Amino acid sequence: MTKTFILVMNQKGGTGKTIVSKALVENLKRDRQTATYQNEGKLEEAMLNHAEYIVYDMPSGVMDENLISSPMLSKIIIPVNLNKFSLVTLSRFIDNVKTIKEENPQWHKEIIVVLTEENETPLTASIFETMQEAWAGLGVHVINLALAVSDENRRNMSPELMEQTLLDRIGEDRKQELGELLELVK
Repeated sequence: MTKTFILVMNQKGGTGKTIVSKALVENLKRDRQTATYQNEGKLEEAMLNHAEYIVYDMPSGVMDENLISSPMLSKIIIPVNLNKFSLVTLSRFIDNVKTIKEENPQWHKEIIVVLTEENETPLTASIFETMQEAWAGLGVHVINLALAVSDENRRNMSPELMEQTLLDRIGEDRKQELGELLELVK
């Protein structure tokens, strides 16, 4: 059995890593694939899992160049909010990837940026354009899984309820985009 190890990462917290990871695992299972979600433990422990797809939700604040360049890893998913902080963390990641590619021209990982915030203001459009310029030439795929969430829901829902609500809504409202993400990771 071939294993596909998918790293879901962003140094910045609150970008939707966990929701994207869990939605991906749910859709892989719906597609009759064996998939597991992991957010704790070492990479080596995750690889011991017998699933075909291992989705590793990397803790916030971690940027591990060794992990990014690991031959076990074939896909990197980066959920991003469209704000200046995400632009900074994505720029660091892109710089790391470019350095790795210079040192190892055979390095090739599928890089998928997942938008988790609506791109509906001039500021977010400008940030998205700057992000696109930064990753030009790297073959980055972009999937939009953004969902509008009211300020009232943000304030009044527990984190667990918010996560489950977003997972349910992504499955309903972003079914086509989830299908595109599924095809990219297969």
